[in-house]
Amino acid sequence: MLSKLVELEPGRLYWAPEPLVEETVADASLHHFVIEEEPQIRFGEYGVCHYKTDRQAAFGPPDIDQVVSFVRLCEDKLKEHQRMIITTKIDSSAFRANAAVFAGAWLALHGDLAATTSTSKLRAHAHIRFPCCWIREPENSSVSLTPADCVAGLCMARDLGWLQYRSFDVEEYRRDMHSYDICWLVPDQILVGADPQSSIADPDPLTCSKLVPSSDSSVPSSPVLGRTADLGSPKGKRRTDSGLDFQRQISRRSSETNATNQTTQTADTALSQLSCLTQCKAYIDPQPSLFGSGGIIVDMDEGPVVVSKIDDFASCLISKGIKLCVRANTGDEPGLKEIGGSYDPVLLEDMGMSHFDAPFPDKGACLPPPALTRELIERFGALPTPSAGVFFHCKGGFGRSVMYACCLITFNYEVRGPALLGWVRLMRPGAMTCPSQERFVRSLDGKSKIERYMNNRSQCFCSLQ
Repeated sequence: MLSKLVELEPGRLYWAPEPLVEETVADASLHHFVIEEEPQIRFGEYGVCHYKTDRQAAFGPPDIDQVVSFVRLCEDKLKEHQRMIITTKIDSSAFRANAAVFAGAWLALHGDLAATTSTSKLRAHAHIRFPCCWIREPENSSVSLTPADCVAGLCMARDLGWLQYRSFDVEEYRRDMHSYDICWLVPDQILVGADPQSSIADPDPLTCSKLVPSSDSSVPSSPVLGRTADLGSPKGKRRTDSGLDFQRQISRRSSETNATNQTTQTADTALSQLSCLTQCKAYIDPQPSLFGSGGIIVDMDEGPVVVSKIDDFASCLISKGIKLCVRANTGDEPGLKEIGGSYDPVLLEDMGMSHFDAPFPDKGACLPPPALTRELIERFGALPTPSAGVFFHCKGGFGRSVMYACCLITFNYEVRGPALLGWVRLMRPGAMTCPSQERFVRSLDGKSKIERYMNNRSQCFCSLQ
């Protein structure tokens, strides 16, 4: 029996990748930590906040609040029990893959082991493939995420100071995801999320309901920007500058976008015929939040906590030190056009934030156009100080915004693609909407790769492989 167990801490903590035999279950000297019976880690189940995932092939990995809570929970239980075995009652590759992430997190965070050492202890279970997000049928390939990538991501974040698991604020993470659909990829520097209007339109009472403060009656609380892009500013001025005029930017950059996604359609036609890679939020009924409902955010450690105040979206960004918003979507996309479109950037500018539009369609290869990537890097390549972060968003905050964020992270931190892929999937459940995005991120190996990509005249990612 012991030969089938993975020893996570000598003589004290073990992981059983497969359900235990009756003889082991009856061993009173071993405390059994059954993953799917622990509410503090949401029973080890995969989910995407605000979205239903029951029709998708993806089954993991668990997100960062589950991972951190798991490590802390193990530490607490080992204070009460001499020996413990982590197990599951469900015999499936999906549960083994998610359990391998938990076990690897213990080795990487509590044990402070290197990624290669942690992965080797997990044996073949470290190389199970997680299906890409938002696809209906499993589609695993050599670029698909593995538990080994997740462990590498945790080690990378640990070494760079992005994750200190003992002080990581689980409740703040859950609140940000629930109320604003945002999360940090690099603390205090790079924030990603959905278009603010999608959060404002969510009927959940714990989701923010305003874009900007409404104390001034002359400022609408949640104006939107659709196809016409002709909303006036709060001061009555019409948008005329090409740098921030939404529709004008789309037309000017349509050739770059179409070349990257291998289509010859005009920008307007492409926008009206999108076959989106990311499913849309449905607002008929409140969506499952994972972290709470009915005006309550669930604190798994201390019990239900009623939250009395949810800031408007802009005030939340300001409180987090955001000085620049980068929008990768348009206002005409399915899931946004039904609620009136996107927001008018003037409202954010009037609150002291800069705005940059860099849209491309949520279809095809769905990779950032090299020319837009170059423009973004040239203007904002050096990461701001912790008091001046960047917020990247697209419609859902899973694909296009994450691609831009990964480019900026790689450009500044020289991180390796597999570790970045694992980190992003842990921090932003649902991230990476197609295999081409996973392949792109996995291929990144530092600043030089980003420079080659953004200066690639053919705009063909294949030429950089």
